[in-house]
Amino acid sequence: SLQAHRFSDLNFDHYKLQLSPTLERMSQMKSLDHVLRELAETLQIERPLTILDVETTGTNTRRDHVVQFAASSVTPSGEVTHINELINPEMSIPPEVTAIHHITNNDVKNKPTFRDHAQLLAETLSGHDFVAYNHRFDRDVLTAEFERAGVPSPFVNAIWIDPYKIWLHLEPRKLVNAVERFWGERPDETELHRAEVDVELAAQALVGQLRQHAGTDLVATSVQALAENTTPRDPDWLDA
Repeated sequence: SLQAHRFSDLNFDHYKLQLSPTLERMSQMKSLDHVLRELAETLQIERPLTILDVETTGTNTRRDHVVQFAASSVTPSGEVTHINELINPEMSIPPEVTAIHHITNNDVKNKPTFRDHAQLLAETLSGHDFVAYNHRFDRDVLTAEFERAGVPSPFVNAIWIDPYKIWLHLEPRKLVNAVERFWGERPDETELHRAEVDVELAAQALVGQLRQHAGTDLVATSVQALAENTTPRDPDWLDA
C-alpha cells in the first residue's frame, strides 16, 4: 500500500507509518512540514493542497510510465502527510533516463505497479488542489497512468499552482526584457511590435546572450549546436 505519515498521528487511516532512516531525514521532513503549514496559512486554503512530482521512464506523457511518485499534502487545519513510492513501470528504464534521476531497473523490478496504487491514490488525492513545477508534465503523465489503470483521475476540477508560471509572471521573459537583460538598454516600448524594430531587438538580445555566455556549458557557439542546446528533447516534456 501507499506509505504516508503525519507526525501527529501514528495510525493514519490505511497507511503504515514509515519513519525516516536517519535523524537528518527526519529533520528535513519536519522542516518541510513547516513550509507546508506556511503555505496553507498564507494561501488560506479551503481544501487540502498537495505538492507532487514524478520521475518517469522518459519524456512522452502518453507512452512513458511513472517510476517514482512523491507528494506532500497539507490540510486547511495544518495537518501534513507525505507519500514517496518507487513504482514498477512495467517497461525498461533507458540508461540515459537513469542517468538523470538515478533510478535503475533493479530499483523498481519488485515494486508494485501504478495500477496497484491507483485506486487508493485517487481516493487519497480526491478533493485536493495541487502544486507542481512545470505542472503540465506531471499532470498529464499521471492522468495517462490513471486512464491505463481504469481509475478516474483525482485531477478533475482541481486547481493547479505552478511556481514556474509564477516566476515568469514575476520576472517576464518578453523581448523587451531580454534586450534589457542582455543588451543592457531598455528599448523604447512605443516602438515595439513593429516587425523591423523587433528584428533589431531580437538580434541585440541574441548578441548580448552570446557576449555573456558563448563558449560556456550553457550556450554553444555554432548554429546547429545552439539550436540543439535550447530545443526541448520532446515537445510534451517540461523538465523541472
